[in-house]
Amino acid sequence: MRVLFINPPCFSYLRYGKDLGKLGPTTEPLGLAYLAASVREWANEEAEVLDAEALRLSTDDIVRHVVAGKYDLVGVAMLTPLYLHSVKTFEAIKKALPHIPTVVGGAHATIMAEETLQANNTIDYAVVGEGEETIVDLVAVIKGNKKVEEVPGLVYRNGVEIVRNPDRKVIMDVDSIPWPARDSLPMEHYRPTVSYYRRLPSYFVMAARGCPYRCHFCSQVIGKQTRIHSSERIIAEMEFLYSKYGAKEIVIEGDTLTYNKRKTMELCEEIIKSKLHKKLAWVASTRVNCVDEELLRVMKEAGCWQLSFGVESGVQRLVDHINKKISLEQVERVFKMAHRIGIETRAFFMLGLPTESYEDSLQTIAFAKRLKTYWAQFTVTIPYPGTALFEMAKKSGTLKSYNWEHYNSWSSWSDEQHELVHVPEGRTSTELLETQKYALRSFYLRPKILFNRLKELSWENYSKMFTGLLVLLKSKFKRPAYKHRDFQ
Repeated sequence: MRVLFINPPCFSYLRYGKDLGKLGPTTEPLGLAYLAASVREWANEEAEVLDAEALRLSTDDIVRHVVAGKYDLVGVAMLTPLYLHSVKTFEAIKKALPHIPTVVGGAHATIMAEETLQANNTIDYAVVGEGEETIVDLVAVIKGNKKVEEVPGLVYRNGVEIVRNPDRKVIMDVDSIPWPARDSLPMEHYRPTVSYYRRLPSYFVMAARGCPYRCHFCSQVIGKQTRIHSSERIIAEMEFLYSKYGAKEIVIEGDTLTYNKRKTMELCEEIIKSKLHKKLAWVASTRVNCVDEELLRVMKEAGCWQLSFGVESGVQRLVDHINKKISLEQVERVFKMAHRIGIETRAFFMLGLPTESYEDSLQTIAFAKRLKTYWAQFTVTIPYPGTALFEMAKKSGTLKSYNWEHYNSWSSWSDEQHELVHVPEGRTSTELLETQKYALRSFYLRPKILFNRLKELSWENYSKMFTGLLVLLKSKFKRPAYKHRDFQ
C-alpha cells in the first residue's frame, strides 16, 4: 500500500503579498513527516510527503504526481488560511482519480471536521487531533483489516451521513512516535523567517506538544497536556540534522519549551556535555512566566541566542482580557534579564484585540519600543475557529466573515485587499490594516534598530534585511488611507 501526504501550494506571496512575501519563511511540514514516518514504521507500508509549497508545484503538478505514484490513500493538510488551497487540491485529485480515498488533517480539520466534510464531497475522512495513531488505523481500514467505526479520532462519510467517532487520547509517550520522515522532504528548500536565524541551513526540531495555558486566541488542537521529548531524543535529532543536512542552527519548537524547568535544564546540560553547543546555535519560544535568571544563563551557555515571547499587547487590560496570565511588569523584567545575559528577544504582538481602541494599539507599539526587543511582530488579531476568541467575536457581533481564506493575520500586506474578518467595535478595517503597517514602520525604521541590525546580521541575511527595509519605506511613502499619530 502507498500513502501520500500533501502540503498544499500556498506560497508566501499569497499570504503576505508580493512585497512582504519575499521575506516569508519556507519551513518543513513536520506534521506530515511524522504521519509518513508512522505509516512506515507502525503500519509497515510505503509513505511519503509532497511539499507543493516548497517545490512550488501547481495543482496540475500535484495531480500528475498522484496519478504517476499509484497511491492508495492521499492526505492533505488544512489550516484555516489554507482552506481554499486544500479544497482545490482535493477537487483536482478526485477529478482525476474519483475513487481514491482522501483524508484531511490539521488544525482547521480538527475543529471543523463535520462542516468540512459536509461542504466538500471530495474529502472522505478527517483526522481529529494528533494523527499518528489515527492514520495508521485508517490505513488498516483501507486495507480491509479494521472497521471504520473502530477508529478513534476519525470523522468519515457514510453515504449522506457524516459520522464522528469518539476522540482519541493524546500520545503521552512522545518519544514513542517515530522520527519525522525528513528523507521525504526537499530539505535544501527550507529556511525559517529571517529573524529566526543568523546562519543557514536552519531547521526545526519538535521538542514538546501541548500547552497547559488557556489563552483565548489558541485552539490547542493537540491537547492541553504538556508532553516533552527526552533530552536524548532532542539531541539525537539535532545531531542528525547537523551531520546529514549540514545544519548550523536549530529552531527548537514547542508551545512552551521551558514550562518544565527541570527538563529544560537537563536538556541544556546534556547539550553542553555532548559539546553540541560548539556545533549548533539554537532559538526557541516560551512565556515570560516560565523562565528565570538561572535557566536563562544555562540556556545561553548551551547555545541559545534568541527567545521569542508572546506579549500580545502593551495594555494590561487587554492582556488580562485574553487570559494570557502574565503582567507587563514581568515582560519588562524578563526582557531586561535576557538582554543582560546576552540572549536576543523577539516579541509577538496582536493588534485589534476585542475591545481594543486605536489608542490602545498605539500604546502597544510604544510598549514594544520601550522593551528594546531586537525583533517585534505585529499581527492583526484573527479569531480562529475553536478558540474562545472566535466565540467572543460571534457573541459581540464583531465577526464579519466565514471566508476562511481571509483569516490572514498579515492582511495589510496582501495584494488582494478585503475587509478584515474581525474588527473591534468603534474601529474600521481600513484603520486597523494601516495600523499594522504603521506599527512595523514605527518599530523598525529607527536609526538605533537599523544600526543594530546591520551590525549583527550575517552576510546571508543582508539581502533580506535590505528587501525588508525597501518594503517598509515603500509603505511609508505611499499615500496612506489613514493618518497615524505617535502615542505619548
